[in-house]
Amino acid sequence: MSLSHNGDGLFPHYISHYLPAGVSGLVISGILAAAMSSLSSGINSIIAVFSKDIIETQRPDAGRTEATKVRTARYLALAIGLLTIAGSTVIGLVPGNLLEVTNKTVALLLCPMFGLFFLAMFVPFATPFGAVLGALCSFASAFIVAYWDLLSGRPGMSFQWIAPTAFAVSIGASCLLSLPPTRQLSTPARLALGAIVLAAFVAGFWLLASAFTRV
Repeated sequence: MSLSHNGDGLFPHYISHYLPAGVSGLVISGILAAAMSSLSSGINSIIAVFSKDIIETQRPDAGRTEATKVRTARYLALAIGLLTIAGSTVIGLVPGNLLEVTNKTVALLLCPMFGLFFLAMFVPFATPFGAVLGALCSFASAFIVAYWDLLSGRPGMSFQWIAPTAFAVSIGASCLLSLPPTRQLSTPARLALGAIVLAAFVAGFWLLASAFTRV
């Protein structure tokens, strides 16, 4: 077994065979607690989206009482929980290291979303044009880094480059693109300018990634 090919199996093997008695139980308890906290917050978020943005939007005059809303939330929690359990039973079919696969999927949107919150809280001159386009550039950079081997046919980059690259692009591009006075432009003009800037960024980042992988 090697870390590059059997990383998902080596970690539990190390916990169960090499940690002292008691410590392995604490580690497993910590893993389960972290998983439960992540699942509970995710399920609550999905329930809130379904209840507020779908059910109440489609049926605004249904006259639903608080008891009805709580009952609906419980049914949604049960359904989402069962779907989550069903999906976890086939996680072994996913090829590759699970940590790497997770970073190449879920983590693609992490830094673009963080950039939006960062601009809203700490950058007073931020504009909608800069925020949205910065998030798109951040996602594009994360996608290129994550799937460089499939996109270019060259050796892939480490998945650990995804987050720092997307973070730097998110903050830097959003702040720079908020400087031009784009509020006076019409919506079609902003869309056209955004498409040009995004295409130029993707082309420039592709050339930079090509030079990086050749070194």
